[in-house]
Amino acid sequence: MIDTPSIVLTEPVRQFLLKPLTATLSVIDHDGFPHSIPLWFDVEGGDLLLISHRNNQSVEFARSRGTVIIGATNCEAEGYVFTGELMIERKPDYQTLKRIANRYEGDRQVKLDVAEWLSNPNLTLIRFSVETAAPVA
Repeated sequence: MIDTPSIVLTEPVRQFLLKPLTATLSVIDHDGFPHSIPLWFDVEGGDLLLISHRNNQSVEFARSRGTVIIGATNCEAEGYVFTGELMIERKPDYQTLKRIANRYEGDRQVKLDVAEWLSNPNLTLIRFSVETAAPVA
């Protein structure tokens, strides 16, 4: 995929997204209730890339739309709410997994985790195409 700039992900938003924060993906379940789960993420062009497992209910309920909140938790006042479309990619590639893990861990642990993730047939990448980004007040 081409790493194209996004007019929604402005430079201040992109700078915020460089922080190793956890993204909370929220989708609506089959009964109409919200289901939210914290996930590791990275940014690619105008998309957020989130890693999860196929047996996670968020993946099951992720039909086409969702919301992601990053920041604005407990002691972190700054944050953003993103809305957009979801696409499930069943086989994340090595470089994408390495980039995501590098946001949160040191080199040695990244190598161990990515090797384990690649051997896990349930690992899933959720591509979240951002349509709107709004600061959390």
